Amino acid sequence: SAALRHAMERAEDANRAKSEFLANMSHEIRTPMTAVLGFAEILLEPELPREEQVKASETIQRNGKYLIEIINDILDLSKVEAGKIVLEQIPCCPAQIVSDVMALVGVWGKEKNLVLESEYVSSIPETIHTDPTRLRQILINVVGNAIKFTDTGSVRLITRFVTSNEHEPMLQFDI
Repeated sequence: SAALRHAMERAEDANRAKSEFLANMSHEIRTPMTAVLGFAEILLEPELPREEQVKASETIQRNGKYLIEIINDILDLSKVEAGKIVLEQIPCCPAQIVSDVMALVGVWGKEKNLVLESEYVSSIPETIHTDPTRLRQILINVVGNAIKFTDTGSVRLITRFVTSNEHEPMLQFDI
């Protein structure tokens, strides 16, 4: 019957969406996990200055919190099945997100002997309202792909604040 076929198609679509979500999340987990392991290894260096120990510990802590956010998303598959992943609109610091992303992907850049740079073309707001987890995920994916497909040289993340009379102000990221 048509109703049965439609129900089966919806079930297959939901299953496919779940599989895609899990594939994406496994990639999302590997990135901060790599940073955690890399910075934990740095902490084991016997003569590491205290300032570097603190920076490495803070990076591990930030990435651990980010992993918890990702795991919470994975565990809440009902959002995916219902097609209702809700984007947060909370205050966050875009400069901190860019800094976190560069610290996360920095391990990959070092492995390929690439120079990673972040640049601000114009002054950016101290605080914006967005979904920081999703923004971080997007930037990690895009910058991570740039690193993956760059053999020599550098990868630069450029952040600019764009205003126009026609649209609301927004941040633009160029890689």
